[in-house]
Amino acid sequence: MNLFSIIATLLLLASALPGHADLPAHAHPLVATDDDRAASDPVGFTDQTGVTTRLESVRSPLGKRVEARGKKVRADAGLRRGPWISLSPVDGLQTRFIGQIHRDRWGYMWFLTYSDGVIRYDGQFFVHFSAAEGLAGNDVRGIMEDRVGNLWFGTDGGVSRYDGKSFVSFTTADGLAGNDVHEILEDRSGSLWFRTKGGVSRYDGKSFVSFT
Repeated sequence: MNLFSIIATLLLLASALPGHADLPAHAHPLVATDDDRAASDPVGFTDQTGVTTRLESVRSPLGKRVEARGKKVRADAGLRRGPWISLSPVDGLQTRFIGQIHRDRWGYMWFLTYSDGVIRYDGQFFVHFSAAEGLAGNDVRGIMEDRVGNLWFGTDGGVSRYDGKSFVSFTTADGLAGNDVHEILEDRSGSLWFRTKGGVSRYDGKSFVSFT
């Protein structure tokens, strides 16, 4: 059973829980209480195929906050070939090796790199963020924009949240299943799911629950 099948099973089980609309504001439907955990299988859960997924303990992360002071460089015009404009290091781009591109709700373009962090482009300037500016790692594998506009970056050194001013980074020390984060998803309840080499972690804004 692959990791995404596990996530789908968990979301299906969560959607079947009764009385979500009647829960108090502080009670999150996807977070088990101490009583719930005491009454459940301490090892985890077993699906219909007999595969048991181990549920790690819930941990409340502290994270590491660093003010994001990126390196700002004016972007040159680039090389035009017909309708195409190519931007490269001679135009201020940090590297030629770009993994993913994401356009955020404000119109900024974000370029994820394999070893040089992330680059933000507004049409006039490149702003480069790396581990030196607070990013969890320089090999950036995934990006996700949550419902309130925060950007989440999956890296080889953990996951970083960017609110436009600072980075807050989370690692295994905060409860993340692994520091190699390859993909980030947000479910309909607002919880975030991180696919790592060490397993899958769910984050509800207060604590991590990891499945390995």
